[in-house]
This record gives sequence, C-alpha cells and structure tokens, in this order.
Amino acid sequence: MAIMLGNILADWSQRAAAAVARDRATGHRPPATAEITRSLTQAVTSFRDENVIGPIAKYARAYRELRVPVDPDGKGRFGRLDVVVWLPGVPDLVVEIDSRPSPASAQKLTFARDAGAYPLWVRFGTGGIEKIDGVTVLDIRDIVQAVLDSGTE
Repeated sequence: MAIMLGNILADWSQRAAAAVARDRATGHRPPATAEITRSLTQAVTSFRDENVIGPIAKYARAYRELRVPVDPDGKGRFGRLDVVVWLPGVPDLVVEIDSRPSPASAQKLTFARDAGAYPLWVRFGTGGIEKIDGVTVLDIRDIVQAVLDSGTE
C-alpha cells in the first residue's frame, strides 16, 4: 500500500511543482504548510480511485478527520486521523500527514496499528523521523521541498 501511495504522491508532486512554478512566475509566494497538507490530503483520498485499486474501488470509502478514542498528549479531546481508507476484506489504511514530528500522531498511529489497521505516516517538512514498530513512514521531504522550490531558478 505504501508503494501505491508513494506513486500517487509522486504524481502529485509533478502536478504541484508545475502549479507552484506557474504561480511563482506571476509573483505569488510558495504555498504555506497548511496548503501543502490540504493538497496532500486530497491526493491521499484519491487512493480509492478505480485507476489505483481497480474494481474494488466502488466499495472503498475514504474518511477525513475521523475521530478515534485516543486522547493525545492529555489534550482532553479525542484525536483525529487525517485520512482513513476502508476497503472490504483488507485492513483499513490509516494515514497521518505531518510537516514535523508529532507525538500526538505517533499515539494515533500506534492506536490504529493495535486495532488492526495499516498505519502510514506521511512526513514532509522539517525535523527527524522516528521509527515506530508496525508503522510505515513515507518520507516525502525532498519531494515537497522540490515543489516549494519550483519556479525559483
């Protein structure tokens, strides 16, 4: 699943780099972290498209900001998973998208793993990437940096 999602995000980076280069050529600033996160979330939800997972796509469901019974860092409210893709007969794909290390995301992904889901942490931006048993990390820091640098030459 991480490989398929990696391919989706590689395609996203090509489209995003072209868009950022066009915008910067007309005097716009590079996208902010929140804009990158929203764009990546849209790309991840496309995982359920038929051209990615084939004929079972019609049964797939994608949920954004799904509440889970995890109280990250004692904040007094339940955490939310960025994207959950449900497919029949296979573990749910749970995706957290972060621009920097986040202990709250680590807690949510560990919860998802323990519940039988396939947790995937998409990391871009700054900071190190911690290793968590049973959680796959997709490091796209270089790809996102290339997008941000588009049009600066």
